[in-house]
Amino acid sequence: MKLLKSKIKDSTTEIMPPQKNKKLFVFLFIGGMVFAYIGLGVGGVLGIAILLGGMICIIAGIMQIIGVSECVCPDCEAKGFIFKYAKDYKCKSCGTISEIVEKDDK
Repeated sequence: MKLLKSKIKDSTTEIMPPQKNKKLFVFLFIGGMVFAYIGLGVGGVLGIAILLGGMICIIAGIMQIIGVSECVCPDCEAKGFIFKYAKDYKCKSCGTISEIVEKDDK
């Protein structure tokens, strides 16, 4: 099990195990591609909005298949996301950097 260890305070929080959802990945990725294609065809401000929505769906689908873990900042307790092979975590809320450590089950 992995933990986030604060470099400022003496506190740790658990990192949830990554959950992959292949069905949601396929749905979001294909839906995003369709929206991006429609956005390219429409043009104008509406087309740009549809294109951005499609790109957001594609990115959300890729995050589902990579295996992104949910975490809580040990300093300010804000929720965030960590990629599977990250070495540390920078909180988007308070800006502190926490290191990822393995939990000793002894």
